[in-house]
Amino acid sequence: MINRSLIELVKGRIREFCREPSALIFVVCMPVIWICVLGLALSDTQEKPVFVGLINQNDSRHGFYENIRHALGEYPNRIKVKEVAQEEGYTQLKRGNIWLLVVPDTDKDSIDYVYDPELSEGSRAFQTVNDVIQSSFGRTDPVKTQTRSLEVPGARYVDFLIPGLLIFSLFTTSMFGTGMTIVSNRRENLLKRYLATPMNPYSYILSHIIGRIFIFAIEVFVVLLTGMAIFGFRIQGSLPLFLTCALISTACFTSIAVLLAARNSNTATYNGTINFLTLPMMIFAGVWFSRDHLPEWINMVASYLPLTLGVDCARLIALESANWVAVAPTLLLLLAYTAIFTCIAKIRFRWYT
Repeated sequence: MINRSLIELVKGRIREFCREPSALIFVVCMPVIWICVLGLALSDTQEKPVFVGLINQNDSRHGFYENIRHALGEYPNRIKVKEVAQEEGYTQLKRGNIWLLVVPDTDKDSIDYVYDPELSEGSRAFQTVNDVIQSSFGRTDPVKTQTRSLEVPGARYVDFLIPGLLIFSLFTTSMFGTGMTIVSNRRENLLKRYLATPMNPYSYILSHIIGRIFIFAIEVFVVLLTGMAIFGFRIQGSLPLFLTCALISTACFTSIAVLLAARNSNTATYNGTINFLTLPMMIFAGVWFSRDHLPEWINMVASYLPLTLGVDCARLIALESANWVAVAPTLLLLLAYTAIFTCIAKIRFRWYT
């Protein structure tokens, strides 16, 4: 199986990657940017302030109005209050500059709250402001409560994000890197020249799968190092098992890319096909958020997608310390996909336009 032509083809794959600076930037920089942006944006444990508009009473500084104004002003870090006229208040609400509009009725000593209940920020603003005002007027809670930050290892959002983002990064680089190379080589008639050499056709396909191991090592190192250095990410399970899962997933994704590029000679068509497949798979595989929020039938179908299998397997190992026995069915299915896609790609592969 391993012959001189395969070795030289694998060397060619590595040289192609090293000689293309944009590929290195895409592989190294994009996962780091996603981790930093989402990790920092969604992992902040500090309470975010709510933005509130208070309708200014022009007639007089009524005692009821002053009590509300004073109560909201006592929590400048929790509640950002803007006193506005009624017409301006509705305008600010429409623009999203404020999330809640407080309209005091000094004649009835009551308050109207205006907000969009479908907007999570509006509901949070209503809950916060109403609790503050009611407490200032003497309401007491009979049951004392307290909040604590979640400190269970692997339970943060960034811990959930990094394994999924790593597998997704391996998926996208395999799709665009491997498949686009094959399509370009066919268009430039390089594949026809390869076929004229004493090369086993399987060697060419295997060279792409093996060549991805070099890029795989860079991606895994960069993503894990960034997660550990910036967010203190730790793999709760076995590191060799985690790397095995990522490696098998990469082989599967590469075989898919080879299959999709087996007959294509138009880079624009291939690029459109990959974009068409990447977006739904990214959503259905639960890369950014849990799949439990999807309809049950979509979740069931999505659970057999190669990207979903890779993401779920990586998270089981990294977050739940899953062992070889627990992830063996998933890894075997990924290997089966790899073998099937590789064989079909070999049968359908076209060496010239």
